[in-house]
Amino acid sequence: EPHQCDITLRPSCNVSRCINAGAGHRLTLQRGMDNIGEVTADIVILATGYENALPDFLEPIADRLEQIGNELATGEDFSVYWDGPRDRRLFVQNACLG
Repeated sequence: EPHQCDITLRPSCNVSRCINAGAGHRLTLQRGMDNIGEVTADIVILATGYENALPDFLEPIADRLEQIGNELATGEDFSVYWDGPRDRRLFVQNACLG
């Protein structure tokens, strides 16, 4: 059988420690303040730098949308807080941590 790869994605984790472990790397992973364990990997790819960006089509009302940092401020139902009419609600998906 051809070479198989065991690939694991670990979203929302931080690498708090990386030690050279022979042919690979031993990583200590954290989520928030909690250590969630160690893993050993021969290849490590770190994906960093993701930022939310306001879509271009919202630019005309951008100054009316409440933001916290670079995220839209939302209610529990993911409706955006804004200074527009209360009966005209905006909902977002995957645009904030919630």
